[in-house]
Amino acid sequence: MTNKKVASEIAIGIILLITIVIGGIFWVQNKESEMADQSVPPAIENQQPKAIAPTEKEGAICTQDAKLCDDGSYVSRTGPKCEFAQCPVAQTVKEGYKIVEVKNPSVQFSFEVPEKWLTETRNSGEKQISTEEMRDFLADVLNGDSQYADYTRKDFNKMSINEIEKMFKGSDWLPFPIASVGVENEITYSDTNLNQVDFYFLVDFDTKKTYFNEVIKGVNADGVKFEGTWANSVIGDNTVDIFSTPDGKKEISSGDSSGGKIYYIKLNNTKDMLIMNKQAMGDDQFEKDFANLIQTLEIKALE
Repeated sequence: MTNKKVASEIAIGIILLITIVIGGIFWVQNKESEMADQSVPPAIENQQPKAIAPTEKEGAICTQDAKLCDDGSYVSRTGPKCEFAQCPVAQTVKEGYKIVEVKNPSVQFSFEVPEKWLTETRNSGEKQISTEEMRDFLADVLNGDSQYADYTRKDFNKMSINEIEKMFKGSDWLPFPIASVGVENEITYSDTNLNQVDFYFLVDFDTKKTYFNEVIKGVNADGVKFEGTWANSVIGDNTVDIFSTPDGKKEISSGDSSGGKIYYIKLNNTKDMLIMNKQAMGDDQFEKDFANLIQTLEIKALE
C-alpha cells in the first residue's frame, strides 16, 4: 500500500508540473501578443510621416530636404531612387571675359564678351519697364546728331506718356535691338557705331515688312541696292543665313560697303528668328572677340 501511495503521489506531481509548464508557455505567449498589439498605434493608416511627399511622375516617396549648389541655388530629391537632382552646370568664363544673358518670353540666349565691352539689354522684353525707364533708355541710346533721333534728354522730359511709349517701340523701319554690345564709349541707335553688335528677335519673320526683309530682298526703302554675299552656317542646333558686305567704312543700311555681317538664325518653325547684326569690320582684336562671341553663343527658343 505504501508503494502504491508513493507512486500515485509521484504521478500527480508529474501531472501538476506538466500543467504548470504548459500554463506558463501560454501565459508568455499571451504577454508577447499583448506587447506586440501595444507597439502598433491605432488608426496608423491615417497617420502621415512628416517631411515627405510623393514625386509627381515616379510615385516615389522622397524626403523634402535640399542640397545647396555652387551657384547658390538648391535642388531636391527626385526619381525612383530619391536622389538629388543635378546642380546647374557652372559656366566657365575665360579670364578677362564676362557672360551676357538675355531672356524674354520668346527666346533666351547667352554669349561671352570682354569685360570692358558695354552692354545694353533694357529693351530685351524680359520685364515691363516704367515710362521713366523708357525716357532714360531713349535718352541714352538716341543720342548724337541724327535725322532719325536728334533729341536731348530735355526733349524726352517734355514728351507725353503716349509719345514716349510710341517712340520706345521703334518703327517698322528700325525696331530697337533687344540687346547690344560694343567697344565704343557708348551704345547708340541714332548713328552708326562701327564696333557694335545688335540682336533682334522677330516673330513670324516672313510676314513682316521690316528693315530686315529689305536686306533679304537686296534693296532698301530708297531703292539702293546692297552689295554683299550670302552664306549658310550652323550655330548649335540652329541653321543660319549670313549676309556679308565687302570691307569698307559705311553702315550696311546706306548701301555702301562696310565689312559687316548679319546673321539670320532660324528658331522653332523657322518663321521666328534671332538676328545678329555686326555693323562693320573692326580691328584684329574686335574680330577676335567677335569670333569668341559666336563660339560661345547658346540659344534656347522658348515655347
